[in-house]
Amino acid sequence: MKAHSLLLGPSRWKGRKHSPVPQWVTAHFPEGWDPKGSKELWPIDVRAALASHLTKSGILTIVMERVAKVDGEDDIALFDRLSAEADAWMVYWPLGGRLTGKTFELGFLAKSLLQRELTIQQFPLFPEKGVFRWNVEEDRFEVGERGNRTRYFNSILAREPPILQWSDYVTLFRKAVRFGMDLVAG
Repeated sequence: MKAHSLLLGPSRWKGRKHSPVPQWVTAHFPEGWDPKGSKELWPIDVRAALASHLTKSGILTIVMERVAKVDGEDDIALFDRLSAEADAWMVYWPLGGRLTGKTFELGFLAKSLLQRELTIQQFPLFPEKGVFRWNVEEDRFEVGERGNRTRYFNSILAREPPILQWSDYVTLFRKAVRFGMDLVAG
């Protein structure tokens, strides 16, 4: 079965400065999910809950960490396999999320954009308010979060992907469902 979306984003926080994740998010955890953070929910917990919520809403959504690798498959091969099965690549981008894996994933997807294997409309970004800022002089978004500025992220933003900014987790879940419903409707 072809996945409608692959939900990408950070797995951990990079430090202590981030918005707290409300406990109601745990009600959307997939069956058998154990929170990864001991004192607070981590970004991977939010991605698992959001993917489960989207799937229950009729939008098949997968999180790479929940998919078993086949014999001999490493993380790069797994990401490549899941990407080949996806119709969209949603990116959850909270303030204070660690970007290590997301940097690789966005680079991989940027290459697919350049090779015309996917369109920018299949690549929605869900940044928390404050991650991006509007550059008035250039009339476009750019990465504004301290310590997370890279020219590669700004190059992706210059291609004008759908940006569905949120300031609370209810809004994030609603915007993700709305995008997913549009995706399913074709």
